[in-house]
Amino acid sequence: MNYIETTAPLTMDLVKEQFEDKEIKFIINYEKSELKGKNLLVYASNLELNCEIDFHQSSYEEKEELIREFLSVNCINNIDSLRLNAAHVISKYFDIDFSPELLNSVFSDEELTSFINNNKDLLEKWKIFLTSTMVFNLTSSNAVNEEYHFNEIFNTIDDPSYIGRNVVTLFSIPTFMEKIYSKPIDGDLYYFKQQFEECMYKGESLFYYFCTEENTPFIFYNMLLSGDMKLEDLEKLKKMQG
Repeated sequence: MNYIETTAPLTMDLVKEQFEDKEIKFIINYEKSELKGKNLLVYASNLELNCEIDFHQSSYEEKEELIREFLSVNCINNIDSLRLNAAHVISKYFDIDFSPELLNSVFSDEELTSFINNNKDLLEKWKIFLTSTMVFNLTSSNAVNEEYHFNEIFNTIDDPSYIGRNVVTLFSIPTFMEKIYSKPIDGDLYYFKQQFEECMYKGESLFYYFCTEENTPFIFYNMLLSGDMKLEDLEKLKKMQG
């Protein structure tokens, strides 16, 4: 992999080089970039930039803006420095320790607390949606849903903008959903009609991103449905994990 340090927007020569050489990864200096926040995310998504964000010289306000926009925008940015830090923030809001999976947190402990205090409404929506993917588990099997009509049992939220579309980039983070599901449910679950039914993630459905080997709760659920795993096998696995 060839790493090139740059700012955003890229020069036309670098844009051309990206299309010619797929082994290039850009390291974008956020503090020195002209594009900030939502504008940078839309730009990187439209060009499908293979990039990471360097926050080292950025102020707290700049970092807060970009992570908040990452949680809100209707484009998809599969950028590790953003999705891992978003997972860190969300995990903290869930009172889950995500630190072993995060190599380089953009926020200090004090800044993380400030981010949560400043963005509670946004984070609560993420908490409700992520917890409600348990309903998506139940409805993802047509045979099971036709029998039990889970999509009709739970209250429906029909809002395509309820949560930013970068949520799909978190499902492939190892142990993330496992830790989310490990917390006791302390609120209502919902059936999210738009997110669960429509192909609104760059033309793909939620299932496309949700069905990943890193999302172990979903994999185990489908193995149980298919008969490839029995409940006693799952209990043995839980005991092996501690």
